[in-house]
Amino acid sequence: MQGSPNALEHFPDDFYKIEGSPEIEASMDRSSVYQGEDTSLYLTLINRGSVTSIKVNEVPAEKALYEVYAAELELELEHARTAAQDVSVSLVVPSSAEDAPLEVKRQVAYAGTLIEGQVSPRLEFPVEVYENTPPGDYNLLAQVNYTYQWDVAVEPKSSRPQNPDIFYLYESKSQTLPLTLRVERKSGVQFEVLETSPESLGVGSENNVLKVTIENVGDDTARDLVARLRPESGLYVSVDESPIPLL
Repeated sequence: MQGSPNALEHFPDDFYKIEGSPEIEASMDRSSVYQGEDTSLYLTLINRGSVTSIKVNEVPAEKALYEVYAAELELELEHARTAAQDVSVSLVVPSSAEDAPLEVKRQVAYAGTLIEGQVSPRLEFPVEVYENTPPGDYNLLAQVNYTYQWDVAVEPKSSRPQNPDIFYLYESKSQTLPLTLRVERKSGVQFEVLETSPESLGVGSENNVLKVTIENVGDDTARDLVARLRPESGLYVSVDESPIPLL
């Protein structure tokens, strides 16, 4: 694309040539999901583009004020080169269908125009993480497409110095941005309190021992647990936690 012929490059009144373009970066608001989870991934885009050089193609005649005005206007308009327009982004799973960790329910989101330094709104991509996806890190791709102003030329008019003719040339650009998403195994641990003994305590009583029986009714084993009591006001607990090595 950098080598594309520029129809305005040899325009008689193309006063300036500016180098630079938009440069989009993408980030996700979360880096991990769980197996079997229906959720949304949110992408944020930022335009890190900048003007890298300015070359003078033609110097306006000092006494021709309409040329001076046209040159100043062109220089101002040229700086819009770093703005990304009509920005769209697709979230792509590069894996083959049988190896894909998830299904993206919405393929494309739109961010509008992003000027230099601007951050997009959060762009939502609903996804379904497959139940049988092995835990681990997976590569995703954000494919960003946009147009931007490749060049602009201002043709001065002595008959209407404040209203010169303006010519624009636009180019399309695509960027493929790598992202990493971790799929984690959702814990199957689930606790229930089976019994509390005693069930009541007398007002003003002391040296009571409260016994709580807890069962893990889930399908995973829990290790290195700590059970803690959170008493309401009016109760004093000298020991409020008890370790459970395995449950």
